[in-house]
Amino acid sequence: IDMDANAGQKDETLRKIIDMCEEKYRYYRQILDDLVDEVLDSEEEGDDFCVPSEERRIIFLRGKLQAFAECAAECDKMLGHSDSMLSEVSQSEDVR
Repeated sequence: IDMDANAGQKDETLRKIIDMCEEKYRYYRQILDDLVDEVLDSEEEGDDFCVPSEERRIIFLRGKLQAFAECAAECDKMLGHSDSMLSEVSQSEDVR
């Protein structure tokens, strides 16, 4: 029974980590989408908005998204089933 309790506790912890990763992924994805929209709007207006610091910020945010997606995927593998975020992440990685 002790091993079952440990497995249940492990699964609960993994699910909490997956939930946190999904929440952070959505949060940073919205920030990235807003930043990209802002850059695209500025380019349409002829502004030279996308300076190197903005490009670095976009790359940094993409890295955060990938890290959260990979963390969730690894936790999901430990649970032994696939999760809805994993297919969503692979489809949405083609950031504008």
